[in-house]
Amino acid sequence: MFVLAQGEWSATEIGDDPRVVSWFASDECDMGYSGCDQDVNGDGRQDEWDGLLIQQGYASTLRSREDGRFVSANFGNGVLESFWSSHTMDDHVQLMDVSSVDKYAYTSPGVQFEINRSPAWPAGADIQTSAAYGWLAEQMRKFQDPLRYRPVWITIETRMPYLFGGGPGGIEEGATSITPDRLEGAIWASIIHEARGITLFQHNNDGVCDTYSLTDSTCPGLQERVRAVTAKIRLLAPVINTQSYQYDFDNQTDRRTKAMRTSSRRSACSSRRAPRRSPCRPASPARSWRWSAKTGPSPS
Repeated sequence: MFVLAQGEWSATEIGDDPRVVSWFASDECDMGYSGCDQDVNGDGRQDEWDGLLIQQGYASTLRSREDGRFVSANFGNGVLESFWSSHTMDDHVQLMDVSSVDKYAYTSPGVQFEINRSPAWPAGADIQTSAAYGWLAEQMRKFQDPLRYRPVWITIETRMPYLFGGGPGGIEEGATSITPDRLEGAIWASIIHEARGITLFQHNNDGVCDTYSLTDSTCPGLQERVRAVTAKIRLLAPVINTQSYQYDFDNQTDRRTKAMRTSSRRSACSSRRAPRRSPCRPASPARSWRWSAKTGPSPS
């Protein structure tokens, strides 16, 4: 197990512990959380520019330690290109070595409402789909420096992710719990859209499974499904971590095309059509992976 260390641990406490691989700068600073809601530029108001200055301070402090650990942060509604950090989201993301986002599209009506208001969301599209998580990965990549791409992680709920509100039992009105099938679908959709890490948010308040929905093992089939999908990802890692190619099959299928090396020659073009902006050389055929909510990826 590895740790992304937050502010509750000091550099002295952590020392050179090899299990701590990252300094976690902030959680949803783009929305004013993690102390990013202070007026620090002296203009008499708090706005996104103050939040950016605070975030820059966090990143600078962590990098000054020069201990080889990467700097990471998690983001929220700024990914939507609507109200939050609409002028500074790219600056936030480009400060980090790894950026993640948590928008629980399957389970939170509040999140669904905000996604629907995003100018980048396809009008009329169903939000309670695995595709929403792939869309979040694409959105996060928009904010990166195209000359300095860094990994994007997607945070996915494993049950009802602490959705509190004014509904029965203090739960957000209309909130639901994600199923193992939907969880797996969200994972694969994220990977297909170039997420380089998956964070599972296990905190739960649905009153059915325990608070720690994954480690407490009170959710039927959840642990088994996570183990199974993790095994699939590890099996496919040599393919997932290769270069992706743009390819459109013109049938509305969500796919990611990879070129695999199966002989002494490196595959440089698709077996069906040359990848865009890539010369077509005689080589072993590329492999395309299509996604199914039930079975995960399969070659075609």
